[in-house]
Amino acid sequence: DRGDLLEKFAEDSDLVVTNTFFQLPPRRLYTWISPQDKPGRIIKNQIDYILVNRRFRNSFTSVKTYPGADLESDHVPLVGVFRVKLKKVHRKIPKSYDMRLLKDP
Repeated sequence: DRGDLLEKFAEDSDLVVTNTFFQLPPRRLYTWISPQDKPGRIIKNQIDYILVNRRFRNSFTSVKTYPGADLESDHVPLVGVFRVKLKKVHRKIPKSYDMRLLKDP
C-alpha cells in the first residue's frame, strides 16, 4: 500500500506528515478529485502531503486545502502556514585603528 510506503519513508527519513496534525472538516482534507467515471460520481481523496523534518513539526500552525481555487488541475492547492523564529547572529566587529596616530614621533 502506498500509504504504508509513505509512512515508512517518513519514519526512515526522520520526517512527519503535517497534514495529519490538524482536525479539519472533510472539505478541507481532500487534495485530489477524480474525473467523473459515472454521472454524479466524483471521488475525492487525500493524496498530497507536506513532509517536514521532525525537528520542525511544531512550526506548522495549519495545513489545509483550498478546494475553490481556480486551477486547471485535478489537484487542489495544499497550503501550510508555519512560524519560524530566527536567531539573531551577533558578529564580532573588528576594531578599527586610526593609522595617523600610529606614526613615528
